[in-house]
Amino acid sequence: LRSQAGQRASLRDVLAHPKARALRTILAAYFFTTVAFSLLTATYALFTERRFGFTATQIGYIFACMGLVGALIQGVLLGRLLKHLSDKPLIIAGSAILGASLWLLPLASTTGALFAVTAGLAIGHSLMAAPLSGLASSGMRSTSPSTIVAVGHLRFKWASMSGEISSAVISAPASISFLVSRP
Repeated sequence: LRSQAGQRASLRDVLAHPKARALRTILAAYFFTTVAFSLLTATYALFTERRFGFTATQIGYIFACMGLVGALIQGVLLGRLLKHLSDKPLIIAGSAILGASLWLLPLASTTGALFAVTAGLAIGHSLMAAPLSGLASSGMRSTSPSTIVAVGHLRFKWASMSGEISSAVISAPASISFLVSRP
């Protein structure tokens, strides 16, 4: 990780950059999005099994479909959208879709509603994840791109870990009662 002068750039150097406020905002958004998505993936299987009686195989198919939707959006649609829009509107739209879908998920009482909300989760996350990374990189042009990527990956790892730990704490009572109540 190098600065302009070719010296190693620290996290403190990156966050002291004149545009660091914007970078902190972007990385915070990325952090909280990752925590939310980690919480979702960790608790989704329990939720769908309890509410809808889905098997592990069926839940796996849902996750595969979410991945396919994400790949189609990021691999096909996102490039076309970025020709007409900047990163910010896509991040805002993705955030709104993801937030609304997270809010609606516990309200889903039919499989159709569950699939629609799940599609919203995949669409929202896909619309905002790549543009957030792009915005972080473009906003810090004078800092080494590898430094920005490293900081982003560090935040991603912290967020993933935080989400997994939070979901374990939140779902532990339900998991234990579920395991004890099984015949």
